[in-house]
Amino acid sequence: MDLPRRGFVTMKRVVIERCCLFSEGENAFDDRNIRNAGKVIISEQRDRRNVYVNHRLLAEDAVEVLDCLSVLGYSLTVISELSVKETQAKLEQTMIDPYFSGSFSSRNTDAHLREIAAESDDFSVVVCRSEEIISAARKLKIPTIRVLNETITEKGSATITAERFGVVDDVVIQAVMFDEISRKIRALDRCRLIGVDGIELVGKTYFSSKLSSFLKLHGMETTVVRLSEFKSPIEVTYKGEDEAEAFYFHAFNVNKLMDELLLPFLENGTVDVVLTSFQGNNSRHGIESHYKIDPGGVMILQGELMYREPLMDLFDFKIFLFMDEQEAMHRALVRDLFLGEETKEAEFKIKRVPAQKMYMQRHIPVERCEYAIDNTNYRRPIILREVGGCSFPESEYKI
Repeated sequence: MDLPRRGFVTMKRVVIERCCLFSEGENAFDDRNIRNAGKVIISEQRDRRNVYVNHRLLAEDAVEVLDCLSVLGYSLTVISELSVKETQAKLEQTMIDPYFSGSFSSRNTDAHLREIAAESDDFSVVVCRSEEIISAARKLKIPTIRVLNETITEKGSATITAERFGVVDDVVIQAVMFDEISRKIRALDRCRLIGVDGIELVGKTYFSSKLSSFLKLHGMETTVVRLSEFKSPIEVTYKGEDEAEAFYFHAFNVNKLMDELLLPFLENGTVDVVLTSFQGNNSRHGIESHYKIDPGGVMILQGELMYREPLMDLFDFKIFLFMDEQEAMHRALVRDLFLGEETKEAEFKIKRVPAQKMYMQRHIPVERCEYAIDNTNYRRPIILREVGGCSFPESEYKI
């Protein structure tokens, strides 16, 4: 469930804005003085926290989230627009005060966040809705998770988002992973090209986007390029009798990618070019795409079957995302049902899964990368292998 081998972090802190914890406004909250939950009279010992869930004072699954984070060893703090005394009273009323090591007023946000940022070896994240708090955290390079609701539907300047407070524990665990990987990347003497490799639907786009956000938080400008933007024309992709082998060898125009984009960028440290590519499965006509990376920029190349010649040695940092075959087929079926088509599941069965098996047997990408991550449960990814860490049993992770 948790992420093993946290090499960098000595303490894990989560700062939570008070409004994210509660589902009702202040008037409704104050009107519901702790007096009666159904037919259960609450004692002064406050040892029956579960009855308060039905009060609807707390956000849905708030207690479960706090339980999870506490069990995993996170130190929790509340930031509130109220005074410290008033905030403590609210926490005690809903019996969640034991989860928190303290609270502070949002009037002192900058000072408290500076204290947190000074502990450079610690992991800290701010869970909030306020753009002012997000801005203060960003200035100090502290990652933020913005909790969305009916009125706040955009990420804003936050690092990542949670669609509701009930999934914040999952997002915090993801944030720890992205923070760790971004630290390893930032520690490199030079990094221009990062690879994110894995079968289609494994979650490369989400992963690349979130990793990019964490790198940008620390001043590394990133541009995500997709290998799928360099598909071979359809007549080449289906070359030969065996569709899996044709896909394995001919699906992507790697030479075009290298000659016209990767090598110029790696040699010059910058690129500004318009290229024609074949991006659709049935595309016979090219699509023009503009690629521009300024000096000092980093490219994240996401794709599948990448950690082999001729691309292998070009990467400065390699990440491999894994999911088992059952999950791969399930996601393909869900995609078909969502789009109202019947093509993705068949494509996975005939081409992509067999090609991925060939790739993993011939090149063992999980052993050629800096990070291998099991993304079968995409909400709780598990680091299988990391820089300087132990390898996992190879036999357990074959698609």
